[in-house]
Amino acid sequence: METNVTVKIVGNSGTTRFASFLTDNERNEVLRKIGAKLKFLTVQNFGYTGSNRPSQWAPLSEKYAKRVKRSVATMDLTGKLMRSLRVSAPDGNSITVSSDTPYDEAQQNGNSRLPARPFFPINHDGSATPYAQRVLETTAKLAIQEQMRRLS
Repeated sequence: METNVTVKIVGNSGTTRFASFLTDNERNEVLRKIGAKLKFLTVQNFGYTGSNRPSQWAPLSEKYAKRVKRSVATMDLTGKLMRSLRVSAPDGNSITVSSDTPYDEAQQNGNSRLPARPFFPINHDGSATPYAQRVLETTAKLAIQEQMRRLS
């Protein structure tokens, strides 16, 4: 199973209008920076205090807590999920961050046996958390400005 988050450059702000003047290579560089930042924000959600989580994580079951000797979910027992995060190559006006572990979707969205413990900073409706939205917009703005400075 694979869980994906795709970020697109859209809208009519001054920043996104400038993006339309960029070459494909320049736009791809902007998208790579956005993808790297989204991956970074996602990695920050692992451990005891995920600052970009869209919701609080449920505590561990009593049985599992006893096994791992803690009651707080961290999702970093083996590190496999965090290491599975990948940033795709840019595609048009978008870039995707994904995970391909057998359990990433269950962790992100929950299922009948496991409560949701969303690690991507994405709300249930698909929107970015307010903090992630601000950080990604700032990253895009700075990356576009950097590309525009190179043009002059």
